Amino acid sequence: LRADLAQLKEQIQELRRTTLQVRHASEDPRLAELTARVEDLERLLRRHTASLDGVFHRGEEAATALYHEVLASRMRPFSEITSGHARLVRDLARQLGKEVTLELIGGSTPVDRDILAKLESPVTHMLRNAVDHGIESPAERTASGKAIPARIELEARHQASQLIVEIRDDGRGID
Repeated sequence: LRADLAQLKEQIQELRRTTLQVRHASEDPRLAELTARVEDLERLLRRHTASLDGVFHRGEEAATALYHEVLASRMRPFSEITSGHARLVRDLARQLGKEVTLELIGGSTPVDRDILAKLESPVTHMLRNAVDHGIESPAERTASGKAIPARIELEARHQASQLIVEIRDDGRGID
């Protein structure tokens, strides 16, 4: 319509030049009607554009919320894989003649369930190694002035968008 309107204005101006019409181009009723229609359509288009912008914005918000809900549904607390570890540490320590307690830090830390499943075996292995090789016997701990029972800390936390799992003990470690 804009192009047609511009073309019509040019044609009217050309007619004025060639026929020496006195009337001004804006006085032509066809041009005035076409200009009014273009302005009405522009207003209508602006209203619809604003309405569509709102619809698209709400759609984006809904999609983002849904995405975050899906991610959250995959998350499980770290403590799901550690429920049996306290008993494992206690039983293994008893078998080896040691006294050890396990402290879980960050058990509520959310972890993707696939990653959680992959962590269970390595965490179990590291706890076994800590009890077996890192913690000394009660006699050695007493001789070196350490408290009984020995302590193992299992910590899970998020740092810089990564899951950090740390296992610390207060034993002498491996010679």
